[in-house]
Amino acid sequence: MRVLLGSICLSVACQHSSFPLGLEVVRDSVGEIEGVLVTDMGGLTACRAFQQSDVAIFDLHGEQVWLADTDDDPLWGPHNATLASSGQHVAVSDTCNDRVLVYDFPAGQLAWDSAVACPELELLYPNAVYFFGEGLEDGLLVTVLGQHVVVHIDPAACGNGVEGDEILWQYGAWGVPRSERDYTTLGYLSAPHNAFRHPGTRHILIADSAVILAGHSRVLEVDEQGELVWSYHPDSDCGGEKCPALQWTRDVDLLCDDEACDSATVLVTDDRETVGLRRHLGAEDEPVELRWRMRHRGGIAYDADWLPSWAGDDNRGEGWLMISHHGFTADESWVRVVPADAADSDSPVWEL
Repeated sequence: MRVLLGSICLSVACQHSSFPLGLEVVRDSVGEIEGVLVTDMGGLTACRAFQQSDVAIFDLHGEQVWLADTDDDPLWGPHNATLASSGQHVAVSDTCNDRVLVYDFPAGQLAWDSAVACPELELLYPNAVYFFGEGLEDGLLVTVLGQHVVVHIDPAACGNGVEGDEILWQYGAWGVPRSERDYTTLGYLSAPHNAFRHPGTRHILIADSAVILAGHSRVLEVDEQGELVWSYHPDSDCGGEKCPALQWTRDVDLLCDDEACDSATVLVTDDRETVGLRRHLGAEDEPVELRWRMRHRGGIAYDADWLPSWAGDDNRGEGWLMISHHGFTADESWVRVVPADAADSDSPVWEL
């Protein structure tokens, strides 16, 4: 095992997060990793009574350094949280409460609630939210699993009495899913789990998950007009081998391989594994290249974030991954850092 500054967190005091789903690496003003933003669903299943849900930031020693103030208005089964690049807000998909929340950062107090500010907007089981630009003023990109859509919401247009005026962009037909075994029909989604806007290409990548564990997932990349740029599904061309990681896709990211971003690695996490697939941007007919493949045992892998370096060691192979895993017990649930080119995630160099 490589010698790293981060130590594996085994003490009872370190076990803050019992059922983590969403995670996001937190960086300081010069880009150095200083912690991880963790969304703790608080229970084995999403919408159970009396579960304690939290959104918190932990430093690299496993200590909690920030907590959203939810005492007066508790979260219920949140699935993800994200810190605005402006550093002023944290957005949370409060899934079981069918709403999106925005907290002031670092103060921690609630600043915006879609259920209050946007009562005309029905968000049925939203399970991902990201800032569309640098902050709240640029709007929010929300994945609404229960309505099978991804929407760009303008908070400033909420509550003006014009229904739908708050939606600036939408992909998917509201309330109408695609056929589960149909990977080619565009304009429709099925129980999507995660969509985010790449700041460089401005394209939106969507983990179009489909029915749980049925193996009918796909990944879509669409431009600002909703036109398909690239797709990945069980029949995609992976250079003569079966395309991996499409059983129940939970998260997708696009990582530019160089400054020009002529090629990129698509980071896909499903319940069983995380894979890196290299593709050439602008040459969408070419097969993707399997860069690495990491398996996760038991439970459900939910989210992954890329770490080009970790605690002074750049892993001269392929870099590092931080992964969240929702197990069937609290002991089986974790956030780990592992080498991206490892065969599995069973030997972490750091664990929360």
